[in-house]
Amino acid sequence: MVRDFEHVLKGKYPAKAHAKRVVEHIRKSKPDANGVIYLEASVTKMQEDNDAAEHFRQRRYFYYLTGCNVADCSLAYDMQSEKSILFIPPIDPDDVIWSGLPLSPSEALQQYDVDEVKFTSEVNVTLTHLAKESPKSTVFAIANQVADHVTFLQFSDKDFETVKTAIEICRVVKDEYEVAMIQKANHIASQAHRAVMDRAKTATTEQELYAVFLERCISKAAPEMPYHPIVAAGRAAATLHYVHNNAPLKGKLNLLLDAGCEWNNYASDI
Repeated sequence: MVRDFEHVLKGKYPAKAHAKRVVEHIRKSKPDANGVIYLEASVTKMQEDNDAAEHFRQRRYFYYLTGCNVADCSLAYDMQSEKSILFIPPIDPDDVIWSGLPLSPSEALQQYDVDEVKFTSEVNVTLTHLAKESPKSTVFAIANQVADHVTFLQFSDKDFETVKTAIEICRVVKDEYEVAMIQKANHIASQAHRAVMDRAKTATTEQELYAVFLERCISKAAPEMPYHPIVAAGRAAATLHYVHNNAPLKGKLNLLLDAGCEWNNYASDI
């Protein structure tokens, strides 16, 4: 089983196949739908009273059509030509000093299932070009997820509802690659659960076991948790969503571990 899902995951995340499914669904209710699907990734936000960014979590709608887990990106998918264009942030010399080299366009093209990669500084020019190529076209986007500087003026119509619903419906049925990602997440989380069981023989606190679970997931390249893990000993195990994870284990005979991990935004829950 491990060999099976690892083999599937050697390929690229099937973003273009997902985009085609979404377009097919849109055209079930809008047979003449034509134009561009425009989506934006999660935006980098700074913490209040701090010079550090908030923890990054990618927008699932954007990920479903790109497989890209990078902040501040955009996607333009031309429904007629089935061409997918990923926009990534331009290189900022100051940011390179602080954070290292970002993903380059050539690296992004090799890594993701898209046809072309440009910088986000080219979004408006590209959208204008796509709109002119297809008169009476519509831009499909998600309400409150479009940056202020992005303009849709060249499009005949704007639709801020349809694509979100279409993606949600398409995501219900997982393809082979998505199933493999969930299997990978389950495999890693299962290893972490076993590590906690082994450590429970000598551990003295819930937080020690909490740390064991996190360490095993992070060491297997799955640092994100789909929900806050529950590590509850004794009577705390009867609390539906126990959050403290720090009580001593002495004198307690049971331990509840409700925890999973994510593999590139696909979750396990054990």
